[in-house]
Amino acid sequence: MSEIVLIHGGGVGAWMWRPVLRELGERIPVLTPSFAGHRADDPSHYDGPVAAAEDVAREIGIEQRDDLIVVGFSAGGQVALELAARHPERISSLALVSTLVEPMPGRGLVVALGALTAPLARHAGFARKQAAAMGVPAEDVEAYVAGSLAFSPESLRRLLRTNLDYRPQSAVTLHPRPMLLLAGSHEQRVVRAGLRRLAAAAPDARYVEVPGAHHDIPLRSPAALAEELRKLTAQAD
Repeated sequence: MSEIVLIHGGGVGAWMWRPVLRELGERIPVLTPSFAGHRADDPSHYDGPVAAAEDVAREIGIEQRDDLIVVGFSAGGQVALELAARHPERISSLALVSTLVEPMPGRGLVVALGALTAPLARHAGFARKQAAAMGVPAEDVEAYVAGSLAFSPESLRRLLRTNLDYRPQSAVTLHPRPMLLLAGSHEQRVVRAGLRRLAAAAPDARYVEVPGAHHDIPLRSPAALAEELRKLTAQAD
């Protein structure tokens, strides 16, 4: 039976998948790994999707697993792509949610602005406002705040630099495995356009736009995501 691997986004944690897990129920086995820069007991910094993919592979024991459906949100989608690049035989399907798959225009300015505002994220009040804007459920707000305070400025700089400059390897995007690509209808245009182009180029990809969603599908539209993952699981089985 297939197992689902849910890879969280940058600056958050595995807790972000709780709404989706409730929608999926217990019938489908699910793994929720984390990676460097996002664990309270680990002082190391986030160092890009390649290193994060290695973290995930170790945590889930990928060499002992097969038929994995790997799902990544935002920067976690880039981690999912790098995991697939290194372990193609272990992964039967991929799902990218709100993931940037083409370098963002003007990314140098975005990185610079992000570095200037990094200290704000380490204030609990600001983090709580961010949590509210993102639709973080009330029971997970403190987990979001704790993660935000622990996420180092160096991790944020590396996250912005690698995320905004990312382009997946063609060996992954042209692999014949099924691929699900999701974005909110109000997501940034560069994200939606990149996922559409990837869907057109990949051998077996499907692009789905979630009406009314922004960069918040797992938190605000978990039922829609869970339904698409059930379809992907049925296809894999």
